[in-house]
Amino acid sequence: MKNDLLKKIEAVVDNNIDNINSCLSDLVRIPSVTGKEAEAQKYVEKMYKDIGLKVESFIPDIVKLKKHPAYVHLDPEDNRYFNRPNVEGILEGTGKAKSIKLNAHIDTVPPGPEDGWKYPPTSGNIIGDRLYGLGAVDNKHGIVANYFALKCLLESGIVPEGTIILESAVEEEDGGAGTLAGLIEGYTADGLIVTDTVSDDEGINIACAGINYCTVRVKGLAAHTGYAEFGENAILKMNKIVQAIHELDERRGREKIYPLFLRTGKKKSSNHVVTIYNAGTYRSSVPDWAEILCRLGNIPGEKSEQVREEFESVVMNIANSDEWLKENPPIIKWTRRANEAWSQNDDHPIVKTYKWAADNIYMKDIPLTGFSASCDIRFLQYFGMPGLVTGAQGGNSHSPNEYIDLPSLYRLIKVLSVFLAKWQTI
Repeated sequence: MKNDLLKKIEAVVDNNIDNINSCLSDLVRIPSVTGKEAEAQKYVEKMYKDIGLKVESFIPDIVKLKKHPAYVHLDPEDNRYFNRPNVEGILEGTGKAKSIKLNAHIDTVPPGPEDGWKYPPTSGNIIGDRLYGLGAVDNKHGIVANYFALKCLLESGIVPEGTIILESAVEEEDGGAGTLAGLIEGYTADGLIVTDTVSDDEGINIACAGINYCTVRVKGLAAHTGYAEFGENAILKMNKIVQAIHELDERRGREKIYPLFLRTGKKKSSNHVVTIYNAGTYRSSVPDWAEILCRLGNIPGEKSEQVREEFESVVMNIANSDEWLKENPPIIKWTRRANEAWSQNDDHPIVKTYKWAADNIYMKDIPLTGFSASCDIRFLQYFGMPGLVTGAQGGNSHSPNEYIDLPSLYRLIKVLSVFLAKWQTI
């Protein structure tokens, strides 16, 4: 049996369904590929002002970002964030209750060739229970969900005593600089919820994987292909390393177990993947170089240093077993920094409170899960803040015909709104 608070908030959200649909369609129709978020952020500013929030916009400070150990972008230009503001909407409380920050990112990946889209990437079309368009699920639904959660809370007649911050962040798809910049600039709270795509519909994510990126380059010896036996084929040498990386990935899959990452049907808790393979310069020459790009995953509790040392050991063991590679060892180059894995204690009040809200809206036990990729929530470990990740169901993220399931979005808004009300009483 749902109590009066739940019923009241559910009714207000149901009365806002047309507004929710219209708002998300509008946002999807404004392109905001990473690097070009400004126009969409103007729309978000207006959203925040419409419900009486104090709006503060700022350009991420590249100098401050470069100094932070969690900033991962490679060789950023000094003017990289020009005309790319973060937008903060602030409802100032009296200080008598806990504060909370709801974060989501406004940027999207590029749409790719439009001939793969049934509906244009910026259509915002609603077909049945789905709203289609680039960013519909990743992650403009998060911007809209956070906004309407607070809007509906206020329309329910509940005046929060604790400060509530809504944040629309830039550049999540290319390193997370917007969310990190917000924390650096002091937009912090007693807890943070990242509303984004999740690994399980209705799940509550309390962990995310770490990520390391590297390149491995192998030297060969060029020769005319008619006399190939006098050369050293770099591709064949690199293939030995690729196979060793695959075997390392399989072994880690058996040995590195993080149960929260396996609740959605995954077979491995983390993945080491060779993502790009380049080699050679001419079709009639034995290739004298080969290079691979690798993305390495790690689980919470496992530091990047451990992952890198293990990887280097595997690569160099292969090199030492090959006469050519022993004399011409592979060169491994790591990105300057890593995305460290993150996890949240499941008994923390922010988790318990959100789970209470979710269980009561969905009328079932909502699972705690983990996300086996990286996420902006990882920054919290540097600022001593608790948090979690949640989101609505959708599909085709980062690919044609991306969509959000609208009933799932409405349920998410109800959960977030009830959470905001309950968080005030802790």
